[in-house]
Amino acid sequence: MSDGLCGEFRPGHFDGVATVVAKLFLQTRADLAFFSEKDFQQLHVVRRLVRDLDIPIEIVACPTVREADGLAMSSRNVRLSPEQRLAAPKLPEVLSTSAERLSAGAPAELVLAEARQAIIAAGYNKRYPHGDGRLAEVG
Repeated sequence: MSDGLCGEFRPGHFDGVATVVAKLFLQTRADLAFFSEKDFQQLHVVRRLVRDLDIPIEIVACPTVREADGLAMSSRNVRLSPEQRLAAPKLPEVLSTSAERLSAGAPAELVLAEARQAIIAAGYNKRYPHGDGRLAEVG
């Protein structure tokens, strides 16, 4: 279920998420469940879980709430070093700029190359989403 996600760097994490969420859904029999878009990978796993197990619940993706500088609000932000905290808002900035450029008609290949360079320059080295829901190495 977590193929192509950062699960390879966090063995068992998404299996645990899926188990807990499946139990919650089956025990509560809720009609709706709300998950933040902040954790793209978790949202992906939950949607796939619901689809694969045919659980009758609607998953509602909620917009990410952000700090003034653009960083997604999270209780885990306190774990960032000062350098990481300074770099963290660069990702949503790059994504926003890229979306604007694409909307203005800039070639996708150029925008993607520029975004990769900006993300790497900001110090990121993790995986990022493709438009089709897959994740891949940047660079």
